[in-house]
Amino acid sequence: MGADSFQPDPGVFLFRTKNKDRQPFEWMIDANAQDLGLLDFVRPNGSARYITVGDYRQLADGLFHAGTRSESKAEYVDEANRLHFYVLDVPRDAQGVLHYVVGARSLDSRIGRAGVRLGAGKVGQMYKNTDSEISTTCTFDLKNTGKPSAQARGNTTSYLQSDLYRLSVEVDGEGWQAVLPNEFASATFGESTKVKVAVGACNGAARRGKVYLTAVPSWMLHRCRRRPVEWVEAIDTEFVEEVTSTAPWQLEVTK
Repeated sequence: MGADSFQPDPGVFLFRTKNKDRQPFEWMIDANAQDLGLLDFVRPNGSARYITVGDYRQLADGLFHAGTRSESKAEYVDEANRLHFYVLDVPRDAQGVLHYVVGARSLDSRIGRAGVRLGAGKVGQMYKNTDSEISTTCTFDLKNTGKPSAQARGNTTSYLQSDLYRLSVEVDGEGWQAVLPNEFASATFGESTKVKVAVGACNGAARRGKVYLTAVPSWMLHRCRRRPVEWVEAIDTEFVEEVTSTAPWQLEVTK
């Protein structure tokens, strides 16, 4: 089964290895490094005994998962190796086998040209439920308008034909809320993908709500945090408008 045979749940298993014959030979990156608080056994006097922080079962919740409500993490920055990993999606094939889509990028280099455009959003069917008066799903088209690197070659070329985007959403309207099921999106250069936003309104909310979706290339956020002044001065206004796309229209959802 391999090193992940002890894991009780499906997810993305990240671990490091050494290029030297010296322990530890590999160690896992724990997505939830805090104490799991797992009960080990109950003593005859009725007192509880929990697993120690060094118990391997602390890694039971250590896998990475896609989505914003997985109670885990969907990204990991490996500073030592200068890499950033993203867990993007959880598709199943025709036989029902679970797969994970994982993206990775360098923290130091950026080859190619980034670009993104958001198309008109569409409001889905309305539902009534107990948590809110109504709920629906808004779907947006996200197109990758960038260009791949001409230097991409060899057997890795097929994996260098897409870009990653970090998403954020806002909603205007009293009593309305909007949630992203996934804060990341990926699209092949020149092609589009669908981005879904969950929208809800509570009792007494305004009749209309306006949803705003923003998509930013993931590498741009990282470099802005590291060198904000130099990076802003190095980019002209036209380029910023292209790589940071916020829906210019107001997608209205009516109760």
